[in-house]
Amino acid sequence: MTVAKTGFHFWLSRYGTHIIHMPRRLRPTRLEHVVDGHALRARLSAAALDSIGNEAEQRSSAIAILKQALFRGRMIAKERLENGASGVETARLLSGVTDEVITALYDFTTVHVFRARNPTEGERLCLLAVGGYGRATLAPFSDIDLLFLRPYKQTPHAESVIEYMLYALWDLGFKVGHASRTIEECVRLSKEDFTIRTSILEARRLTGDERLADDLKRRFRDEVMKGTGAQFVAAKLKERDDRQARAGASRYMVEPNVKEGKGGFATFTP
Repeated sequence: MTVAKTGFHFWLSRYGTHIIHMPRRLRPTRLEHVVDGHALRARLSAAALDSIGNEAEQRSSAIAILKQALFRGRMIAKERLENGASGVETARLLSGVTDEVITALYDFTTVHVFRARNPTEGERLCLLAVGGYGRATLAPFSDIDLLFLRPYKQTPHAESVIEYMLYALWDLGFKVGHASRTIEECVRLSKEDFTIRTSILEARRLTGDERLADDLKRRFRDEVMKGTGAQFVAAKLKERDDRQARAGASRYMVEPNVKEGKGGFATFTP
């Protein structure tokens, strides 16, 4: 049976009269049409100014505004997926929405809550997405991995900013994997641990001091990755084999681990 072509692809059910409409793939949408970062920051600033002197009210208002933006972004991503957007496009949109919410929270924290009016060199701070989140693709309700990058040892200012942000992210419903390190610590630990090396390899600056991010990228490339490509690949293949062995090492599990198992999302099986 042939079906006239319209804006939809038609699948006819052999066992009934129902027609399943498969919509044409949507065009990619611009992130600012989903979450307007400038408007979001303006709303947070207004909320902070309206509640000067009342830290609890400031925080409560900020969380409510960010939750609303996050919910809207997720609902738009869901709607687009159901109407033909690809999985990769949806994952990128979810990552972009998360970026806007986290960077807006960082700006709120460092401008209205713990502002360093005359920041010292040691109070510089950079926030990076690492791991899978660093690739700018995010599955629905996936963990987010963050690296708070410092130039030197922890300062009271940086500690306060990080603690405030983490509690706020948890209140927003995020599952957060996080670390607070100096560039020197990142380089040293990357040489010792391939998991840390992989996460920093995929690091992506979200906000904060750009010079810190550039210094980390340069030192990581020159001191960690240079000349170690073959060793790194071999280590990752062994890591894959170990993960598959723990998950059962079979493609035919009755209850497969779709992330860790053989042929799963996080492993490649030749």
